[in-house]
Amino acid sequence: MVGVITGGVITGGVTIVESDNSTDLFEGITKDTYTIVLNSKPSSSVIVNINFDSTQLKLNETMISPIQITFTSSNWSIAQTITVEALYDNVTEGTQTKSITHIAASSDSNYNGLTIASVTVTIRDTTSATVKGSFQSGNLTVSSSSQAITLTTTVDSTKAFVICNSKYANSSTNNFITCQLNTAGTQVTIQTGGGGASTVVDWYVMEYSSGAMVQRGATNFATTDFTLNASLTTSVSTTKTFVIASTRSTIVGATADGNRTVRARLTSSTNLELSRNETGGTAVTEWQVVQFDGSKVQSGTVTLSNGNTSTTATLSNSVNLNSSFLIFNYKAAAAVVGVERDFYVRGSYANSSTLSFNRVGNSQDMDISWFAIEMVDRTTVQSGSATMLAGGGTTTNSTLSNPVTTTKSMIIFSNDTSTDAASIPDFTGQDSGTYTATFVSSTQVNFTRNIDEMNGAIINWFVVSFQ
Repeated sequence: MVGVITGGVITGGVTIVESDNSTDLFEGITKDTYTIVLNSKPSSSVIVNINFDSTQLKLNETMISPIQITFTSSNWSIAQTITVEALYDNVTEGTQTKSITHIAASSDSNYNGLTIASVTVTIRDTTSATVKGSFQSGNLTVSSSSQAITLTTTVDSTKAFVICNSKYANSSTNNFITCQLNTAGTQVTIQTGGGGASTVVDWYVMEYSSGAMVQRGATNFATTDFTLNASLTTSVSTTKTFVIASTRSTIVGATADGNRTVRARLTSSTNLELSRNETGGTAVTEWQVVQFDGSKVQSGTVTLSNGNTSTTATLSNSVNLNSSFLIFNYKAAAAVVGVERDFYVRGSYANSSTLSFNRVGNSQDMDISWFAIEMVDRTTVQSGSATMLAGGGTTTNSTLSNPVTTTKSMIIFSNDTSTDAASIPDFTGQDSGTYTATFVSSTQVNFTRNIDEMNGAIINWFVVSFQ
């Protein structure tokens, strides 16, 4: 839309141009812009007062109305941009409209008191990720290659997902687990590639009454497959969606982790790409594609290159660190041959616009797919790190700054791992580089491994607390 008010004379006008000819917003997620410019050179400065509903809108990163912009005899012909956002308010209001008005003030009579065209903003509701009841959770010691856990309460699988973390008692590739919620919403299935005895798994199922959509599946890698694609039944918004994936492999031995480390990324709104760098064994990736309506998701890929222990990824838009967490996955180079210090990677926010990925070793490439998730509803996030000292035992803790409701909070974490101080080959040390994470209390998180082989580690964690 172009609105022009000339005030009856060609020398006293203002032009407003909306991007894409309209201003349409989703609460807390999208931004839109429009520009303002004078039609003629003023004889003195012109201040444009911009009034808006500060309970619903944010203009140029402020919620204080009015804001002002100034045109002078030098910049009068340079369009100034106004950025508009709709505030998330957790109230179901349906689609509504709000008006942004403009009034000019100046010693130039052609502009003083001039009423300028208004901008109509269309605001669409964003549904928050609201937990239904409490999370269901449990603990399992693996005794067979496939075990089903029956949930106490059946969940809607289209609005629920499962997260598992595990600590291993053996480093063979076929011990590593996958974790999946069934379509009926009645069971969680834990599966290995054939090994896995004494592996300990912590699992929890999050079901949402609103604001979440989950799709899931299993993709089978044949011995020669490097890259496979999985089609989603329902199109997702890639700016609100992230991927959780786990892979199990049938290979016996501790040097083939390039076979079971799979990178998962969305290449379109309906396609999930799964890829690995090593073949030679069959593998199955269990995946969950999770869309949170009350989120803003930025995603991308980055390579932690041979010779480097760290790399960064730059976000297009800065995030609020008090409501943001990071999920990522990666594929190890075939030549990594199970050396855990080279392919165990931890990730964190270096600052509000930069992600940091770190490992202890520096050999071979690591191809990473990342999802930076900023919640724009009332979800809160705390983050930090824990250190497991070399020879430091099997347990380390981290303290939260603020108490959380543990039955509505999930722990997301990643870790590196160091060379064994006793010179035990790295590829035999993966059981000391894997952890479970549980709440000890409302203010403390506990990380535990199965065995201490003198390896140290740094664990980066996020505690995400939903409504």
